[in-house]
Amino acid sequence: MQERPEGGAWTTIRNNYTGGTSLTLSGLATNNTYSFRVRADGESSSSAYQTSNSVALGDGGGTDPGDPGDPSD
Repeated sequence: MQERPEGGAWTTIRNNYTGGTSLTLSGLATNNTYSFRVRADGESSSSAYQTSNSVALGDGGGTDPGDPGDPSD
């Protein structure tokens, strides 16, 4: 798996991942867009990287829509 911050270069973040169909990443900067791409690795060869998908990260300052807020407001 590779990641690329918007305007940046591709960086390999995982090789030979066998943890299933999801992966948790840390250390990503808020207010940035990242692209991710994967490929299949076999014993003797690897596929080409597949089309990338992008994720935009917010600042983390949102509120829970179910939170009624401060009752003193």
